[in-house]
Amino acid sequence: MASAAPPSLSSLHQLSQALTKPAKLLDAAQFDFAPYQVTNITLDCQRPNAKTNYSCALDFTLHDPNSVRENNVTSCNCHHNWEWNGVNGSLRSTDWENPVAGYQLCWFDSTTFFKSSVPSFEHPGNFSVEVAHTYHDDE
Repeated sequence: MASAAPPSLSSLHQLSQALTKPAKLLDAAQFDFAPYQVTNITLDCQRPNAKTNYSCALDFTLHDPNSVRENNVTSCNCHHNWEWNGVNGSLRSTDWENPVAGYQLCWFDSTTFFKSSVPSFEHPGNFSVEVAHTYHDDE
């Protein structure tokens, strides 16, 4: 069985010169994602009488400026409902497994979806929202 001769130092040097002097070096990661935009936020908590819990509704518009135009959908409207006793913050586990309002699809088609949840709600001035957008990008 014959083995190939090892490359000469001269050919290795030429190869390394060619690799270290490409026409244009590019950064390995070229991602510069703009943040999602949440607008038109409406939070409404009402109760018909003092003996019942508040019924809370959250509506907002979610826009992803990073979505490629080919997806045809870059924004959508989201809606959540939950109950609140008006005194205590809504209980959730510390690992966020039990959100106040779980993930809801705001938009869905074969390649794209937006979804959101309300992981915690202490009172109308202190709550959190999680948003996600998944899409196919051929670029």
